[in-house]
Amino acid sequence: GTTLPSLHTALSALIRGLPHTLAPIIAEDAVAITRWLVALTGAPEVTLQLEVVGWNKCGRWHQDNYVGRVAVTYGDGVPGTW
Repeated sequence: GTTLPSLHTALSALIRGLPHTLAPIIAEDAVAITRWLVALTGAPEVTLQLEVVGWNKCGRWHQDNYVGRVAVTYGDGVPGTW
């Protein structure tokens, strides 16, 4: 399984280049979500992916073979989600 240090190493690469005000928020959320997923499913591995998307990208997500997915959206004054 993924250890907390390896999770933090993966997150460092994932959030590199994000604004300094946003990066720690996303990292904290990713740790919490990963812990929750592992506890809920017993999954030995969790894949983290961070995408910056515009409007209406949902159709693309339904064309893969993922067994499960957690989607989190962050917006800057944008009402609602897609």
